[in-house]
Amino acid sequence: MPGGGMKLDITGSAELDLERQDVAAKLVAKLDESTVKANLGASPFANPHLRIDVVVDRLDADRYLPPKAKESEAAPEKPLDFSALKTLNASGSVKVGSLKLYNVKASNIRLEFRAGDGRLVVSPLAASLYQGTASGSMSLNAAGPAVAVRQNIAGVSIGPLLKDALDKDVLEGRGNVNIDVAANGN
Repeated sequence: MPGGGMKLDITGSAELDLERQDVAAKLVAKLDESTVKANLGASPFANPHLRIDVVVDRLDADRYLPPKAKESEAAPEKPLDFSALKTLNASGSVKVGSLKLYNVKASNIRLEFRAGDGRLVVSPLAASLYQGTASGSMSLNAAGPAVAVRQNIAGVSIGPLLKDALDKDVLEGRGNVNIDVAANGN
């Protein structure tokens, strides 16, 4: 780990119902300074539908990422591989109070997902960032493969965002961005 390691303490409980073929777990974890609460489940046993609901109070993901590679050192691009989606049958949600990722800060992150039949759909995909909001959806399809992203970003303070994301201080003001992208193939 770039930061030298991590500390993880987990407590929880689990239930197994053989008659209903259901397993469920409730976990609370302390990951460094973050508190993570998770409700997990799976049923039936033969071809399980996974249920995953996670709530994180705050997370500095940068502390767990390797240092950024220089462009000349970047690994060559690999084809998209969504083959894991072909057998995935799951649904759930993720909520994060505050997140720092690649020095970009967001809060009130909320996403709900469902996966089945080779597809993953994330909707809504919402957050507050830099005094603005982001809301939208994303889908991945193993056939093709295909990716679709729709996102509406409104009222974001451009200067602080660019400073944190790119270490550039070139613009001021607020901005709105609408993204609607669909791509197929490797």
